Amino acid sequence: MGIANRVIVKLEGGDAPLEERASALAEALPGASIVRISGSGRVLLALDAEADAAAAAAALAALPGVAYAEPDVMDSAQPEG
Repeated sequence: MGIANRVIVKLEGGDAPLEERASALAEALPGASIVRISGSGRVLLALDAEADAAAAAAALAALPGVAYAEPDVMDSAQPEG
C-alpha cells in the first residue's frame, strides 16, 4: 500500500551538494516536492495525488546519479507460522 503518493530515492555520491541534487529530482517530476532529505543521500518526494508512484519511481531510477527509486510503502511483516 502506497503512503500518500510518495517516492523514496537514494542518490549516489556526486560533486553537487545533496540539496541541489534533491531539488533537481523534484523538478524532474511536475508537482513533486521534497518532504525530507537524509544525510545518507535518501530523498523522500511527495507527488501529486493523481501521479502514479510506481511510474515516477521508474522514471527517477533511470536518471544519472540515482542508485534506486521506489514507491514509499507501508510494510507489515507477518510472523511465519
